Amino acid sequence: MRSIVFIVQVLFVAATLLHAQDTLSDNDVFDSGAFDRAVAQGAAADSQNRLEYLPGISFVAEAAGYRTPAYDASGSDARFYGKAFLKASKADIGALYLAYNYSYFLYASAGDSHYSTFYLLQSPDPLDLKASLSEFHCSFDITKLVFIRIGSQLLSWGATWFWTPEDFINRQRAQASVISVVDIRNGKPGVRLHVPYKSMNLFLFTDFSNVVSKGAVGSFGEKVAQAWRIDGTFRGVNIGTVGYIAKNRPEQIGFDATGNVLGADLYGELAFTFTDAGRSAPHCALSAGGSRTFGRERNWTGRTEFYYNDKGYGDTDLSRLPAGEFTPFYSGKYYAYAEITGTSLLNSMFAVSLFGFGNLADRSFSTTLQFTLDFPGVPPFTIYGRYYGGRRNREFTRAFGGSAFGGGVRIRVDF
Repeated sequence: MRSIVFIVQVLFVAATLLHAQDTLSDNDVFDSGAFDRAVAQGAAADSQNRLEYLPGISFVAEAAGYRTPAYDASGSDARFYGKAFLKASKADIGALYLAYNYSYFLYASAGDSHYSTFYLLQSPDPLDLKASLSEFHCSFDITKLVFIRIGSQLLSWGATWFWTPEDFINRQRAQASVISVVDIRNGKPGVRLHVPYKSMNLFLFTDFSNVVSKGAVGSFGEKVAQAWRIDGTFRGVNIGTVGYIAKNRPEQIGFDATGNVLGADLYGELAFTFTDAGRSAPHCALSAGGSRTFGRERNWTGRTEFYYNDKGYGDTDLSRLPAGEFTPFYSGKYYAYAEITGTSLLNSMFAVSLFGFGNLADRSFSTTLQFTLDFPGVPPFTIYGRYYGGRRNREFTRAFGGSAFGGGVRIRVDF
């Protein structure tokens, strides 16, 4: 009887070791603790490779109002917006990620034609919940040496915070969190490869977005595009280069760097677009800036950034430009941003931020003062006041018909 028990114990140990994909020496089967250890290892392997789900929702409720004193006109709105996502992953296989952006207007009101146009472009409809695909992709790796992501995806390549001149890939330009508290852009279909090597990284992205356009199917060889990024850290400075090429389209290449000097984080991007096969100087855009924390508890942050676009517009009446000709924050020639923010004030229940940005070429600008309150038992909320200044029909006054005041309250919760 003891022999049978012993044989059964040995068989259990062998089966468990095979399931855990582990190997023991022949002597281990005679170890009185081998069976318990093998069972524990098998359970750990099962736990590690089990299917896991990570759902989430970023929900923003915001009410805002605007007033143009010169015309005694005003507008206001209330809306919900954000992003919902679901990630399913299994350690021995990979991950599947799905995200949707959503937007819903409770109401919108306009006191004159400027505000009517302002809201018309946003298509408010209290009977319609607008949703759009943000990302849908699967990802896996090859022996932890090559990491692959296939599907619709957003890429974050670059170094700067407010402007991204070397973002040649995404459909929409990324906006800093002071402008868009939730990233509600739409991804691009393609295949991304990431190959890490010591202190360097190689990224490749094959862009399929132009192969099918508005339902029309094109030639794969004619429409596919290829992008890459190579970055590495050298003596404490991260340096990278980004490129994007496609048939019958201008070649693009960019360079960026991030480092720390005397306690300040400094960063910059430089982008070139070759419009005529190198027969003339390429179009150039650059951004540079820095940030630094200070204060006794290091809870204050100062930040500044500058953007230059050599093909940008100067002091231009935007109402004279064709529709779609002007891209906010990028089509002007010179821009600047500055911010000072304090967090974890008054027992971590209060934060304050003063920031502003402006088009230096047409001298229009916006400044914002906002307070964020986080009381126990109450969702965190932000109260802000804003001013848009400059002459009529300039970048930051056109929507309101001139200089305007704005303000609102915003609640953001993440489930």
